[in-house]
Amino acid sequence: KQWYQRRVAITAGDYQNKIDELAQFPEKLSSAEARYQDAESNAARLQAQLAERNATVQDLNHKIDTFQEQIGLLKQKFHSVNEDNIELSNKTQSHERKVMEADLHNKN
Repeated sequence: KQWYQRRVAITAGDYQNKIDELAQFPEKLSSAEARYQDAESNAARLQAQLAERNATVQDLNHKIDTFQEQIGLLKQKFHSVNEDNIELSNKTQSHERKVMEADLHNKN
């Protein structure tokens, strides 16, 4: 009989402990819901930032492509001007040679 009374007392105490634990669940649930909403808000904010940064990266990539095309065109122009300069230099040297030859011929 003592064992049964002790068992009932322990069981009643256990039930009270469980009731006390369960009483905290609405507060814990409310707190968890608030944390979840905060996390969702942060996730939405971060997704918006990511979209903005992706747009910035795409814009920068477009600008880089444009600059590379412009650099390519400038290189072509530089090469063309360089070839023109070489041709003019050759013509000048040829002309100078002819003038010198004509001077030598006239002196003789």
